Formats: sequence, C-alpha cells, structure tokens
Amino acid sequence: RLEAMYCGKPVLAPLHGGSKDLITEGEEGFFVDPENPQQTLGYLRFLCEDRGRNAAMGRKARKRIENGFLWEQVVRRIEEAFRTAL
Repeated sequence: RLEAMYCGKPVLAPLHGGSKDLITEGEEGFFVDPENPQQTLGYLRFLCEDRGRNAAMGRKARKRIENGFLWEQVVRRIEEAFRTAL
C-alpha cells in the first residue's frame, strides 16, 4: 500500500492491521472487506469511472506518504524515541 500511495494511487485496504492508520476512508482510498469481492469491485469500478476523483485521491495518498512515511522521517522518529527513553 505504501508503494502505491507513493506512486500517487488511491488504495483499497482491509480494515485491520496498520491500514486504518494509513488511510482515511474516501480520502486516500477505501477500506474493503476481503470476504466481499462485490464491494471491492464496486470501489474499483468507481475509481475507474471517476478519473478526477481517482487522481485527487492519488494526490492525497502521495502527500500522506510524503508527510509522514518517508524513510528519513521514520528514522528521525525512532531516533527521537530512543533519545527520550535514554
């Protein structure tokens, strides 16, 4: 998911694990139920048919990654956590 978002693509993600911390429903992508392929198909169809919305969500996804998930930022947060702990 991170890679797709970095490439400016909206994502479809299951609502478990780290996905709920990664995207905001309807902003950078959609949450899907892996047991409901019709729902997934519906979101895919929506994104294919509404190219403007697809592009806007992709831009938001890219910005989300740039603002909090680039390697340098992750390393900086880890370093800060270690400094605080010591």
